[in-house]
Amino acid sequence: MKRLLVPALLLALAAPAVAGGPRDEKEHLTKVDMAKARHALLRSADLPAGWRRGPTPSSGSGSERCAGYDPDFSSFTITGKAASTFLNNFAGAQVTSQVQVFPTVAQARGDFIRGAQPGFLKCLARDLRAMLRTQGLSGAAVRMRPMTPVAGVGDRAMRFRVSVRVAAYGRSLDFVTDFVALQAGRGIAFVGVAAIGKPPLDEVALARRVATRLA
Repeated sequence: MKRLLVPALLLALAAPAVAGGPRDEKEHLTKVDMAKARHALLRSADLPAGWRRGPTPSSGSGSERCAGYDPDFSSFTITGKAASTFLNNFAGAQVTSQVQVFPTVAQARGDFIRGAQPGFLKCLARDLRAMLRTQGLSGAAVRMRPMTPVAGVGDRAMRFRVSVRVAAYGRSLDFVTDFVALQAGRGIAFVGVAAIGKPPLDEVALARRVATRLA
């Protein structure tokens, strides 16, 4: 279960709004901004020993949406995007980073503010429960810690925690993801650290590195 659920949970959580439906961002990817997005990602040198690069997470097929949360991102355009994943099998943990670049600072700021609303977590919890049901874990308890601002990370940043308690191996296990979403200059980034129990790395420190590269 460690090898199956932790990556699946983190990939479900680390799916920012991307071009897809009529209310999602448009995409006009450029070589320069694709390189900028890749440059900002977390890399091996940002992590301690014991972490290895994993498969690149999917960028998803659209933003989180549900009753009471249906933001319109169609006035924004993504010009660069990239993602990275690192695994630590010994700790049963995973780190992911995703970056989106926009043509202007105003677009990045507007997109971030429009998306970082409390309703996002409600939609995320709904989709996460649906994913767990497909894995035969309909009895899992999903808990969300509200978004709170983080100082000193880019132009603006929010953090939250998602935990899932499941019955396995004759006991209850908590799968926890600490998550930071940030805007810095023309970019938006998402950094998540997932593990069984307490995540082993400081997601804010990692997010600050990404923000510095984006600024």
